[in-house]
Amino acid sequence: MIEEDIYQRLKDYIESECSLKECSKDDRNTQHVAYLTELEHTCINFDDVMKKYCKLEKLSGSLCSADSIFFKNQTLYIVEFKNQKSQDIKWNDISLKMHESIFLLKELLPIEDCDLKGLEMIVVYKNNPTHQRKIDALRKNMSTRISNPDKIDRLNIFENKYEVITKKLSEKDFRDKIVCV
Repeated sequence: MIEEDIYQRLKDYIESECSLKECSKDDRNTQHVAYLTELEHTCINFDDVMKKYCKLEKLSGSLCSADSIFFKNQTLYIVEFKNQKSQDIKWNDISLKMHESIFLLKELLPIEDCDLKGLEMIVVYKNNPTHQRKIDALRKNMSTRISNPDKIDRLNIFENKYEVITKKLSEKDFRDKIVCV
C-alpha cells in the first residue's frame, strides 16, 4: 500500500520517530510547556523532516509543515496541533502548512498526486470541556443533516485536487476517533 510505503521512506529519511505527545508540544511560553495530547502513539516529527530537507537543500529560509505524520489502519495521517480554540485558528496558515507538507512529500518521494488519495489531513485543536457537551449534542443533531461535521470547508482544495480527507478534531475526538480505534 502506498501510504505505508510513504511512511517507511520518511522514517528512513529522518531516521527517528517520536510520540504524538512530543509533536504536540507547545513551548512558546518557556515558563509553561503544554502538550495538546498525552498520546504516546509513534509518529514522525514532520517539522524535523522539513528542517532536514531545508538544510540539505541549503534553503536560507525555512518552509513550514504540519507537526506530525503517522500511519495507522491502512491510512496515512498528516496532523497539525493547534493549542487554541477552533474559532481562533488562522486557517490561511494551516492551508500553507498543508500545501508545503504535500510539496515536501512530493519532493522527497517519487509520488504523484493520485498517490495521495485517501491521505487524511487533521487539525487537532484544544479541548474546551465547557463546550464539548454542547458540541457533541449539536453533532448528534446535525449528523442527520450533514454528512461530515468534522470536515474543514476551508481546506477543500486538498480534497478536490488530491482526493485527501480533511478534518478538524478536538484532542478528545482525535484520540477517540483516530488513534485509539
